[in-house]
Amino acid sequence: VEEIVFQIEMALKNPGLGSPCIHMRFVGNPGTGKTTVARVIGKILKERGILRKGNFFEHAGRDFCGRFVGETAPKTAAMCRDAYGSVLFIDEAYSLIGSGNDFGKEAIATLLKRMEDDRDRLVVILAGYSNEMQDFINTNPDTVFVTVQTLVFLLTLRQSLRQRMLTSFLRVHLQMLAVPVTPETQVL
Repeated sequence: VEEIVFQIEMALKNPGLGSPCIHMRFVGNPGTGKTTVARVIGKILKERGILRKGNFFEHAGRDFCGRFVGETAPKTAAMCRDAYGSVLFIDEAYSLIGSGNDFGKEAIATLLKRMEDDRDRLVVILAGYSNEMQDFINTNPDTVFVTVQTLVFLLTLRQSLRQRMLTSFLRVHLQMLAVPVTPETQVL
């Protein structure tokens, strides 16, 4: 996360590079911390002056689709405007391509326009399962979706915490036992 923030800050300090693409794609299974990290990113970007508000707007992909012709584009644009200065988190973004009608395509087209034209006003984070998100990107290969930063979440927060606690426990006990540092113990 710090690396992404650093890249954004460097791009902003070098106006010749143009506005950086600060949108992101989070992929991984449920419970891996995607939503939590997205919230934290919003706060960090606000603290660093990159986002004006740093609020968090969470929606499912299908939330952008209207119920009738002509409703989707204004609805999607309004949801983006509501998130100006903040993070717009779209969970299961790939659900936009799963319908039999064109509402999902219309939502994607509007979302892409807002992501490009308002790249300095909001951060869009697309989230979902790895394979489904790749299918989503593959259906839109010539878009900004391809260039966004991707974070892969492999472990659930519980698994990650358990792993860190075990590693910390082992380090302390190895030090207490005066176990010499070797390549095998250095991994810990």
